[in-house]
Amino acid sequence: MQHPELTEEHIQPGVDAIRVLGELDLATVAEFEARVADTLHGDPLPILLDLSGCSFIDTSVLAALLQLRAHSGSSDRHRFAVVALAQPLRLLRLTGLDRQIPVYETARDALYGIMPADSADDDPESADSLGSVSTWRVSLS
Repeated sequence: MQHPELTEEHIQPGVDAIRVLGELDLATVAEFEARVADTLHGDPLPILLDLSGCSFIDTSVLAALLQLRAHSGSSDRHRFAVVALAQPLRLLRLTGLDRQIPVYETARDALYGIMPADSADDDPESADSLGSVSTWRVSLS
């Protein structure tokens, strides 16, 4: 099993991102969920959850996303968005979660979906080259 690397990034004024590289499953989802919840509750900025570098997710990740969605409030539908490819995207679509949480195949599309209305004219070019602010690894020990 490949332990995921999670990177928290400020990708553009008004938007933060959490990028996952590797596999995310029952053994590691608690750290991911805690980190995203802390970011959602501690910062009013929209968050892009970038799973495009994640090679595998299981149903525990789907449950975590649903819980995060529930805690973000019904009026904040676009408080966060998910970028996913390959197996994570297939699972999100197969389960219908992509109809409850905004899911995109590119960071650029996700930014257009979650950017505040007053910045709709901004060009989210920085989404294609996300710059890292801090990186941490999930530890199972």
